[in-house]
Amino acid sequence: MNVFEYVSLMKEKNTPFAIAGVVILCLFLLVIIFKMLGGMRRGTWRQLVRTGMVVLAAVASYIAAEYMSNHILGSTENNIKTVENLIPMLEAYVPGIGDIIRNVLLSFDGEIFETVILLPATVVFIPILATVIFFVINLILKIVRAILIKIFHFKKAKKNSQRLGCALLAGVEAIVWIIM
Repeated sequence: MNVFEYVSLMKEKNTPFAIAGVVILCLFLLVIIFKMLGGMRRGTWRQLVRTGMVVLAAVASYIAAEYMSNHILGSTENNIKTVENLIPMLEAYVPGIGDIIRNVLLSFDGEIFETVILLPATVVFIPILATVIFFVINLILKIVRAILIKIFHFKKAKKNSQRLGCALLAGVEAIVWIIM
């Protein structure tokens, strides 16, 4: 299914979620287009370094998110034990609530429980961490660039003949940000 078939299918459904999906798709396409236009004006090497920084930040944030999710999963078993300890206190205030809480906890499959706990943490954690990593890498590279310019007296390039390549690299950068 291509984009145009998707949009026409969503128009036929005419539900708020379908309309929101089309709006989000249009916003993603606008982000990609504007990033590509910005990449056309940026130099080839600058865009290549920037795209590399974004990919590095994305990979590092996914690795860190996996580490964090394993850490959170290790603490979920302790949280369940804590909830079991809290049930008698809750029953003192609301009789019968303990059975309801136990049934809810037992009805969750282990994987569903992990997903319910990890999904919000991962959805919030990955973009924030990727942005922080990107800014740190960007700051370090700006400092290195300033030092290299002072030492070797580099000058800015006069022309940029590979505008299409820069635009494609910027498009890849935008897609990586959107995926995160």
